[in-house]
Amino acid sequence: MILSPFGRKPQPSLDDQTFGAISMTSEKCWENRAFRFAGYEPVQLLVDGDEGGPTQAQRHFFDELSARYAELEPRIRQALSAYREDHPRRNAFG
Repeated sequence: MILSPFGRKPQPSLDDQTFGAISMTSEKCWENRAFRFAGYEPVQLLVDGDEGGPTQAQRHFFDELSARYAELEPRIRQALSAYREDHPRRNAFG
């Protein structure tokens, strides 16, 4: 458990076999801000889940993604690039 400095209820935390040291940030989200993935670190990892933590299906999906990342990376980059073109950043001040 991570104690909140603002007197709120302590945040649940656990050491997950796939996602590492994660803590619950809201009612339905787990986070690891120091995650390592595909040679990148830190990567902010967010996983939907209740107080029971991530599911086996989520772990299985992530394990598959990790195993196939080198194969999938070009397609992922292409999809993200196309998304950026279709959704230009807006200026927050104007």
